Formats: sequence, structure tokens, C-alpha cells
Amino acid sequence: MNISRPLGAVLGGLRRDAVAGRAGTPATGRERAPQPELHPSARLEGEGLLGCLLHQDDWPSPGARPRPSQVGAPVPRVEPNSPAAESGMAAQTLTSKRAEAMSSAQEAPSFARPERPQARRVLHMHIPKTAGTALRTALGKAPEKKLRVFPHYDERQFLEADPAQWDVFSGHYGFKTASRLDGDIITVLRHPVDRFVSVYYFWRELLEKKVEVTRKTKLTKAFTLDDFVSLRDELPLIEEFFNRMTWQVAYGSSIEHRKELRDEGKTENDVLAMAVRNLQGFALVGLQNRLPEFSRAVEKRLGVTLKVGMVNVTASRPGVDELSVTTRRRIYDWVYLDLELYEAAEQIAGRAAQMEG
Repeated sequence: MNISRPLGAVLGGLRRDAVAGRAGTPATGRERAPQPELHPSARLEGEGLLGCLLHQDDWPSPGARPRPSQVGAPVPRVEPNSPAAESGMAAQTLTSKRAEAMSSAQEAPSFARPERPQARRVLHMHIPKTAGTALRTALGKAPEKKLRVFPHYDERQFLEADPAQWDVFSGHYGFKTASRLDGDIITVLRHPVDRFVSVYYFWRELLEKKVEVTRKTKLTKAFTLDDFVSLRDELPLIEEFFNRMTWQVAYGSSIEHRKELRDEGKTENDVLAMAVRNLQGFALVGLQNRLPEFSRAVEKRLGVTLKVGMVNVTASRPGVDELSVTTRRRIYDWVYLDLELYEAAEQIAGRAAQMEG
């Protein structure tokens, strides 16, 4: 398979094959390591789940959106008479998306609950690779009080739980599920590019240690990070990387949850606005690179002492500044909404710190 094929072309081919009831046929070109057959959820009747990823504003082709020249840098403004503008790059910048999301957050569809008193049940919306396991472990070992922490991670198991039996729900669930559990939502976000790299090397380590031998972990062995970032036809990767934080905070990150919103006609601007609005209503919002500050806020809220250690830390991985420019640019194509949400989270966390300080 030619991993440099345009995103729309790859997914479009899979969509046609899914509708016809057969697996996609790899394009000729660069050879790809032998892979298991297409993820079962891609073989669906009619439009199928892939249809939710094929809206006009999904998966922009490379070059359609300006990117920062380095991680954390502001998105450059494109002058009207610049070459970038003439080439069509000024059609829509990330900055305009964020501004639109922030301004429309008040009107965005949401499942927000009314204000409640402090010290209610804690709903820790754990975005993968944001120190969530360490926080969950610390909550379960708080010495001042025995917090009843729900023992499962899978989102489906949270739907079957009796909220009254637990003090803490910590797991990889989205806002739709959290809204049913009735509690105060807390979450931690991580810079999207750094999170992408962290997940990739964590999956590789899981495979090497034989802790998890699955299709997604095998892909990290079959492809270097430079090639991995160009894979576009793997549903587990789409769920984990394609604006994962935004979808999870807005509603849910699974393909099924994404399809629900797409079937309602929601655009990615709508989803970003929902995520920003929800984030503004969370009890606590933290940043992974400022975890001690977030831990102190949780301690104050719950009246406990937390010892947040280091859990699931990958032994060896490059820093973001060690990646090639090409690889970073390709990662931006996966996380462009997450970059906007992360900037909103920085503003929210900054205001909270000022109020506390």
C-alpha cells in the first residue's frame, strides 16, 4: 500500500468497498508488511461506520492547513497577498477554528449538567497517556479516606455500573458516558503531538514485553514512526489518534460515538465547540506537564493527600524536538482539533491557577 496516498482517497476506497461488502484492496506502489484483514467494524452494511469519517471537512489533504513550525508555536497568520494565500492555504486556519469554537461554545449542543455542590462523586475522564493511571492509583491509596474506585476501564462496563456504589470513576470514557454517572468531571490533557509519540512507543513496548499482542501494537513493529504517521486505513488508529481528545471530551472517541454525531449532521467545528464548552464546565482541568499543580487541586477538592508516582512510563522514546519536520507535520494532520482544544485547556488551567494563587 502506498502510505503517502491522500487520506480521502484511501478512506474513500475503503468506504466504497465497505458498501459493496468486501475488504479494501491495497493500492499498488510501496509494499506494506503483511497485515491481518481489515478491522471487523469496517465491514458494515450500507454506509457503515467509515461513513462518519468521510464528511467534507474530515481528513484534509496535506498542505490544506498551515501548521506550526515547531510544537507549541502559534499558528502563523497568512497574509492576503502571500504565496500561501495564493496557493489556497488561507482557506481556513486553526486559529479561526478555535475562535469560532470559543465563540459558539455557549450555543453548542452539550449534555452539561446543572451546577452542583462541591465534593460530589469524581469522574476522572482519563485520556490515554496523560498520567491517568498514576492519578487513579493515587486516588485509590489516599490515606485520609477510603475512596471506592470503580475497578474497570472499559467504557461499556461503566454503563452497567451503579454510580451510588462508587466514589471515583476513572477510565477511558467520553462525555456522553460521564453525563450518565452524575458527578464532577476532572481530566488532564497532554500536548497532542507529544501524546501521539508517547502512545506509539508505549504500544511498541507492550508488544516487545508481550503484554499486549494485538493488531495495533503489531503495527508499531511493522512501521517506523515516520511511516506509522501516514497510515490512514486502520480503525483502531483512527479511534486513538484522530483528534482523540476533542472527540472524547465532546462526546466519545469510539467510531460508534463519532458516527452518532455525524448522523446528526455535526461538523468538526460543532464537535470542537462542544468539547470547549464541556471543558469549561469541568470541575478541574489539568495539563500533563503541570501535573503537580493539578494534583494539588484534586487534593484540595477531595480533602485527601495524593502521591502521584510514575506509572506506564515508556523506557525509551525520542522527544518531540527530535522528530523530523515531515513527521511532525504529518502528526498535525491527525491532531489539528486537539491542538485547538489543548490551547483552550491551557487558558482554562491558567485562569484556575490565577484564582488559586
